[in-house]
Amino acid sequence: MSVLTLAAMYVILYLVISLPNVQDALRSKAQDELSKLLEVPLTVSRIEFSPFNRIELFNVTIPDQEGDTLLYAKKIGAGISFEELILNNRICLNNIQLFGMEANITRTTPTGETNLQFIINALQPQEPQEPKAVNLRINSAMIRRSKVSYNVLSEPHLPDGRFDINHISINDLSTTINIRALSKDTLNVHIKRFSCQEQSGISIKRLTLQAQANTKHASISDCVIQLPNTYIEPRVEANISKVENYKNLLDSTYFYVNIDKTQVTLSDIASLVPEFYRFDTPITISCNAEGLLKDFTAHNISLGMANKSIALDIEAAIQNIQNYKELNISKSHIKLRTKRRGAQLIKQNITITDSILQNILSNIEEIDFNSKVSGSLSNMKAQISLLSGIGDFHTNLTLTGDSSLSYMACNGYIKSNGIDFVKILGNTGTIGTVAFDADINAATRNRNVTQAGFNGIISRLDFNQYSYKDIVVDAQLNKNRYSGKLELLDPNGKIDLEGYVQLSPTDTHANVVATCQNIDLTALNLVPQAKGNKLSFNLNANLAGSQLDKANGYVHIDNIFYGNGFSPLLRESVRNAENGR
Repeated sequence: MSVLTLAAMYVILYLVISLPNVQDALRSKAQDELSKLLEVPLTVSRIEFSPFNRIELFNVTIPDQEGDTLLYAKKIGAGISFEELILNNRICLNNIQLFGMEANITRTTPTGETNLQFIINALQPQEPQEPKAVNLRINSAMIRRSKVSYNVLSEPHLPDGRFDINHISINDLSTTINIRALSKDTLNVHIKRFSCQEQSGISIKRLTLQAQANTKHASISDCVIQLPNTYIEPRVEANISKVENYKNLLDSTYFYVNIDKTQVTLSDIASLVPEFYRFDTPITISCNAEGLLKDFTAHNISLGMANKSIALDIEAAIQNIQNYKELNISKSHIKLRTKRRGAQLIKQNITITDSILQNILSNIEEIDFNSKVSGSLSNMKAQISLLSGIGDFHTNLTLTGDSSLSYMACNGYIKSNGIDFVKILGNTGTIGTVAFDADINAATRNRNVTQAGFNGIISRLDFNQYSYKDIVVDAQLNKNRYSGKLELLDPNGKIDLEGYVQLSPTDTHANVVATCQNIDLTALNLVPQAKGNKLSFNLNANLAGSQLDKANGYVHIDNIFYGNGFSPLLRESVRNAENGR
């Protein structure tokens, strides 16, 4: 058959199917066959054919199984095989375009089936059987100027402006998808274009990607995600040749992720996190990660804002991520640097109502933070160092625990050359700068603190606008028993205190011995009216009972001296609380 003869046949065929009566008959057949395929009364108002392999259906309505409108489209265009239509009386469609579509997807409860499920079931590949009158082999799809809504009817609505996973409404949906291969063991899909606007305010300006997979390899390339002020360009590859089933997916999938040329503006997702609605400063992000899904290494995770006014760098290697009891961190290094403008950017971009956090951001100035963490959740080591405008903090801790994590313990040291609590609390109140160097320990069981200890020196403690020096502290908590020693060696007074207090609803004990010498109440800003007089005394207390205010025992205070060192104003001994008085 010559090319000229074949062309003539197609022209005659097109002229025949262009006749109104023929088109109406074909419309009726398409309507009936699609209704049989979906088992709902689908309707089509008219049908048109275009040379030489295209059909267009107008005003298509598909109801759900309850009779409500599931899908309406002003026009559906599709590629059609005229050969199958004429010779075998079958409708074979190979691509589809939808214009002005409105889809209304619902489900009665969060776990119930959607009203779309019957269409999914009808279009699923079936076992070989008698050829159907309608054959859908979609290799490309295009959607323009469309709307899609999804509602879980049993769930309430969130306030306007919040993304509601149970009530989604998408407008201005446009997409172009090429399906080059889609089978049990092969995938090749190219999303050439995707854009939409969700009612909460999320706007996807552009989404493109190439997804390919076979039994050995999977990859996502040419991926671009663009929101109004966000641009993300990730690359993902995975070796799945050793994956036998989903059970060994984590053990057998080796992946590689690269994120570069990325800028994220958090206000673009403010409907997901309302606190971000003012966060208009872009964040640059880069990342390289590779390994098994359960054992991976992240190299050079980097986040930056405003020419490194805030810079965060992370390196980590994590194993057994699928089981927190066996989780192991072989390497984790976090570095955070902020310039003075960095804290200002945080205040500018995030709504902060907590007064203490506001004060910290106002006074923290520059930050230099370093941390190194390694080990498992039951035996972990952590080194942390922080330098900032409100002070410095350093620690080296070891965390241990049992396999169930019901018991956890830590020990190590903490040190600071000075933390300015005035800058934290925002006033000139009772607490100012505190500096310390101490060994610490603590333990919890079932999230209740059962033991804690602090053994070291508080080299500076500003209290009531006086700076105390060199306070030696050895304090211990063991269940409900508080014990320890305190020694103050200050130019304006010396205190030596030792004892314990055990609190119990039925058995309370207290035994305290204290010696106070030359306490200058005026210099310490405790009693301004003392006019240079100093106080000295010894205290010995031993009490027992159901409560301290109903205890039996004694409180003995002797060698009381109050005066200016030359002529005492008071010298006396006091004994009280014997036999419950």
